Amino acid sequence: MSGYYDVSPITYTCATCYYKCATCSAINTNCTSCSALNYRTQSGTTCNCNTAYYDDGGNQLCQKCLYFCLTCTNNFNCTTCDSATRNTTNLTTCPCLTGFY
Repeated sequence: MSGYYDVSPITYTCATCYYKCATCSAINTNCTSCSALNYRTQSGTTCNCNTAYYDDGGNQLCQKCLYFCLTCTNNFNCTTCDSATRNTTNLTTCPCLTGFY
C-alpha cells in the first residue's frame, strides 16, 4: 500500500513511510518513489523538493519559494536568485538588477 512499508512479513506489520516518500521499502527513509503532486523528485533513496520549492521539515507538500528565488531554505531566505533579472549578491531579498523592476 502506498505510504507504508512491510516491517515484518511474519507478523504482517506495516509502518508509515517517511513524510518525503510516496512509497518506501525496508526502512521508512528508503524512498522508492516520490509524489510529483508534492513537488518532489527522487534522488537516490530520498525525495527532494523541486527547484523553487523548499522542505519545511515535516510537510509532504514542498512549499513555494518567493517568486524571485530559484532555491530557498524557507519562505524568507533565498539560496540562489534568478540571475537574469536579479542581483545575486544579496540572497535574502534578491533585488532587481539595474534596468529591471
